[in-house]
Amino acid sequence: MSVEHEFKGAEIAPEKIESPTEKPGTPQHGPTDAESTTGPNGEVYPTAEEMDTLRHVHGKVSWIIYTIGIIECVERFSYYGTTAVFVNFIAMPLPEGSTAGNAGTDGQAGALGMGQQPSYALTMFNTFWSYVMPLLGGYLADTYWGRYLTIQYAIVIAIIGHIIIIVASIPSVIANPQGSLGCFIVGLLFFGTGVGWFKANISPLIAEQYELVQPRATVETLSTGERVIVDPVLTISRIYMRYYFLINFGALIGQISMVYAEKYVGFWLSYTLPTVLFLFCPVIMFLCRNKYAKRPPTGSVLGNSIALVTYGIKRNGLRNMGKDSFWQSIRPSELGPDKPKFMTFDDAWVDEVRRGLKACAVFLWFPVFWLAYNQMNSNLINQAASMRLGGVPNDIVNNLNPFSLLILIVICDKLIYPAIAKAGLRFSPIKKMTLGFFFPALSMVVAAIIQHYIYQKSPCGYNANDRDCYEERGPPDMSVWIQTPAYVLVSLGEVMASITGLEYAFTKAPRNMRGMVTAVFWFVMAFSSALAQAFVGLATDPLLVWLYTTIAIISFAGGVTFWLTWRKLDKLEEELNALPESTYVGRGNEQEPEDKALGSSGEGTPIGRETKVAGRDTYITGTNPSSAVLTIYDLFGWKFANISTLTDHYARTADTTQPSTSPGFLIREPETFAFARAIRETQVGIVAAGLYYGAWAAFRVNDPPLVEAIPIAHPPLMTKEDIGCVGVPTQDIAPDTDHAYVLVLMGLAPMPLTALDITFLAASNKLVSSSQEAYARRPMLGIRNPNLAKVR
Repeated sequence: MSVEHEFKGAEIAPEKIESPTEKPGTPQHGPTDAESTTGPNGEVYPTAEEMDTLRHVHGKVSWIIYTIGIIECVERFSYYGTTAVFVNFIAMPLPEGSTAGNAGTDGQAGALGMGQQPSYALTMFNTFWSYVMPLLGGYLADTYWGRYLTIQYAIVIAIIGHIIIIVASIPSVIANPQGSLGCFIVGLLFFGTGVGWFKANISPLIAEQYELVQPRATVETLSTGERVIVDPVLTISRIYMRYYFLINFGALIGQISMVYAEKYVGFWLSYTLPTVLFLFCPVIMFLCRNKYAKRPPTGSVLGNSIALVTYGIKRNGLRNMGKDSFWQSIRPSELGPDKPKFMTFDDAWVDEVRRGLKACAVFLWFPVFWLAYNQMNSNLINQAASMRLGGVPNDIVNNLNPFSLLILIVICDKLIYPAIAKAGLRFSPIKKMTLGFFFPALSMVVAAIIQHYIYQKSPCGYNANDRDCYEERGPPDMSVWIQTPAYVLVSLGEVMASITGLEYAFTKAPRNMRGMVTAVFWFVMAFSSALAQAFVGLATDPLLVWLYTTIAIISFAGGVTFWLTWRKLDKLEEELNALPESTYVGRGNEQEPEDKALGSSGEGTPIGRETKVAGRDTYITGTNPSSAVLTIYDLFGWKFANISTLTDHYARTADTTQPSTSPGFLIREPETFAFARAIRETQVGIVAAGLYYGAWAAFRVNDPPLVEAIPIAHPPLMTKEDIGCVGVPTQDIAPDTDHAYVLVLMGLAPMPLTALDITFLAASNKLVSSSQEAYARRPMLGIRNPNLAKVR
């Protein structure tokens, strides 16, 4: 796949080439210690002092990001539109005279009539299954398929589940409740699998669209003259706020409309309409497929992370896992030649894994948060059914949650968070999540109070949920809308904890494990659903007051304990965000067998970025801030098949930043010089590598000298005079039988490149041919050839 197809239209900003003041081999995303540095396109990177003193602001959000938000909006419409009627479908009996479950204005919609406890158990199972599956979806995306393809597969599986659930709701099937229930449960398995795979990957995909635009903080001057920091972390936080807004917009419309479809037409319509709308998701993704920036799958990264932690535990003990010495001792640089074979990564990746594990540990407290949240989708619906409805369906009231979220997200995004930042206060993710625990606790207090008064005022007393008694004696004189505070408080908790949790998963995970870390965030909700099964015994009259009170106490205690546990981690927030970025990709870093390295497949997905340097189209890959290999290909350029993946291979093997361009003909020589100068201004060490006509062009940037060395391959048109003034080591790769190879170069004396400490060699004779395409398909690195001609 060409880079053009992978990145074109994704609005990738110019690549940020790191500061030469940074430590070689450790790409930095944090501030520099001295003066501000400037990238090749004029972007200014802040110093540590500027990061502390200048105001931080959000960056611009591209329209392509909103298309992913719309996809999630549609998916949430289908999910919540379908699940909104689960409780009535399972718990409530089929209304008299109805075959589809509809009951009209004053009746109660229902189908299977199994009661509150089975409905609670099945809705909790659906939640559990839907949030276990992200673990598998995240793993498949990170390891094999990539996020885009995994999402498409998830949509297909979810649609199968939707169709099976529709079948379960057909009137002729409802007539056999046990058969309908069995069909419904099978549908839940497919439905939850698709939902889980989707959720693990959609939120990382949306944030990655911005990360590739603005990978690090920059300094900009506003029209007012104020200098500010454009902060990617703040921007990603805003993206997730708007993403969550779209989620809840879809959920709100889906829940409201499908509840009325259930009440007035039947369950079959409530399940069919979300399915039809869901079909738009793959259409949107297909239409935008060439616009999205996609990170490729990275192979056995999860296995290496597990092996790393296991090795550390064996070496240092489990009790020491939280200590700095534990992680320092298992860095590849510390182990040297004694390191295990699986350690194909760098020190920076060890730090990223440690940071990702800390995020996962933070999420382990979230089952307590979700325990209170889940009452909103089960027991609070049944509580509503025991009050005076006034013609409103009992399962319409929980739409107060997404409705209030739409308002609260805007208030927090536009008013509260900016005001806190302007006041100079640091409202970090850990603080937000801590506060998020207390609001659901207050919500459960409200629910307990309401339930107490239901028992006091209901004609049925402590049997307020008995449907026969309710129909005969009527409800208590209590409007269902008194539940409003309970739903609003849960929503406020979501803004603080859930949205921030997604942001935390993205910013703290290693780049090649974001699917898995996001999946862990969702998986704890599955654990919460399993935990909720322990409270099924309390989910019945007359114990419901105890149910809500117990969950309120647990939620409050969870919030206090969460802060006491992670308050020290909160102080390290900026340090964690500024960790050096690893160059470890995953698949491709492992040592390849010789026969594979010598092969001609050229397979792989480009992982670099398309940008402009000195006005020239450029493909940049790799993240080493101190050294670069300026790769100049022939007139086909890097958009020719396999060239970009070959450049990725160079960057991985030689640990360099790899800007790649094409020279064209002699008339473009000034542009090539300008390109080399732009790279030279930001990099300490540069090697110009050329292929075919690019080899000739690479020699030209030696006069005046702009590089430290010139490795070339298969050079046509070269003469002895062309290299007569070369003052840096060069390396020429070509077989004796190459018809385009200039014979005058054959007898020149070799000189090793090891004097420059450059590990950048070389191709076997049998692999080099006069065919541009054949050459491009064969990686040059990792195989030393004794027949190389090396010239000074």
